[in-house]
Amino acid sequence: MANYNHYSKYRHKISENRKLYSKYNAMKARCYRKTSPKYANYGARGITVCDEWIDIDTGFDAFADWSLSHGYQDDLTLERIDVNKGYSPENCKWIDRLEQAYNKTNTLWVDYHGEHIQLSLLCKRLGVNYQSVHFRLNHMGMSVQDAVEIPKHENVTEFAMKCHEHNIPIKVVKDRIRKLGWDEERALTTPPRKMRKRTTQDRANSPI
Repeated sequence: MANYNHYSKYRHKISENRKLYSKYNAMKARCYRKTSPKYANYGARGITVCDEWIDIDTGFDAFADWSLSHGYQDDLTLERIDVNKGYSPENCKWIDRLEQAYNKTNTLWVDYHGEHIQLSLLCKRLGVNYQSVHFRLNHMGMSVQDAVEIPKHENVTEFAMKCHEHNIPIKVVKDRIRKLGWDEERALTTPPRKMRKRTTQDRANSPI
């Protein structure tokens, strides 16, 4: 990394663009510094910075030129448009705090057919409801594939409420419907079997 004396060659002076320079360095750290807390979701996944922005002599000036011509302000955050591609002028934008907060609440990463992808992006790509899929994953114990591919026969929240009203676990009802072929009413109204521990007397009376 360049030392302080190296800064003087930039057209965009560091002293006048400290926040932008800090964000520039943070972007590079996510991609190339293995000790960075965010490296696992960036550099380790193959996310890189384009040659134009990573160049040791002209990278910051190129990054600053693009940023200042694309609405940069100190309170904005750098965002990649396609989360599976690296940092480049074609794949980046500056977003405000509200959009950033929204993205953070939806940044749940999943593995789907060999691809590591944000759940929100996967739902958008497949045209399925994010909240429904999120509920299936976190409350119904479905796999990612099942959660996004199994048709929604009804609102999953309503389904969960029915299970709660009948005091029966969602997973039990789901298994009865999918694995045993029961209809929903039977799956909900049939009490779960409880396995009773065999006592010493039980074992003594057993013909086996």
